[in-house]
Amino acid sequence: YKNLLNKEFELSFFLDHHNIVKVIDMDNDPIVGICIVMEYIDGCTLKEFLELEHSSDVYRKILAEILDAMAYYHSKQIIHRDIKPENILITRNGNNVKIIDFGLSDTDYHAALKQPAGTVKYAAPEQMDPNAVIDCRADIYALGVILKNHFPKKYKSIAEKCINADREKRYSSAG
Repeated sequence: YKNLLNKEFELSFFLDHHNIVKVIDMDNDPIVGICIVMEYIDGCTLKEFLELEHSSDVYRKILAEILDAMAYYHSKQIIHRDIKPENILITRNGNNVKIIDFGLSDTDYHAALKQPAGTVKYAAPEQMDPNAVIDCRADIYALGVILKNHFPKKYKSIAEKCINADREKRYSSAG
C-alpha cells in the first residue's frame, strides 16, 4: 500500500498542468495515516456534470481540455489507466476540467503495479492482458467509451475510432 501511494505521489507531484489536479505534498496524518495532499476542487464529476444538457461550446471545451491534459501527461510518459467520468472533475466556476486519481497510473520508470489495472467498463482490451505492453492508446480507448456513453451523438465517429478493439486502428495520440 505504501509503495503504491508513493508511486502515485511521485508520478503526479511533478505534473504541472491547469487541467490536472495539483499535488501539494505527502503527509502522515495522525487520524487517516499516510495521505496525498492535493488542491481542493470545487466542482463535480464529469458523470454528474453530463447528467444535465449543455451547449455545443461547453462539450467542445470539456473535450478539448481532457485531450490537452492527456497529451500533457502522455508526453511525460505517464499512462493514467483509469480514465472514467468519476476521475474527471468539472469546476463550478468556469466548467474547467481537472483530471484526478493517478493511483493506477504507470510509467516505464516504476516497477510497482505492473499487472492489469483499471475500471473494466472503461479499460481497453489490452489492459486485461498481463503480457500486453500498454501505451497511451489505452487512455484513448477509455475516452472513447466516455464519448460514446455520455457525449452528444456528433462525437460518434470519434468515439468509434477510439474504442476500436485493434489498438493499431485507434488514434495514436491525444494530440
